[in-house]
Amino acid sequence: MKTGVLVKYKDFLPLTSKTPLFSLGEGDTPLVRCGELEKKTGCGELYLK
Repeated sequence: MKTGVLVKYKDFLPLTSKTPLFSLGEGDTPLVRCGELEKKTGCGELYLK
């Protein structure tokens, strides 16, 4: 089972020995460029997570 960002940043989070270390897959998802929304909104580069 992946532990995601909890283990990576455990020293900066208020975790205890009772905190379950689980992941919803966070930390391994890409930024995806959204060209259609760039055109519709008129902004430069637009990325969605």
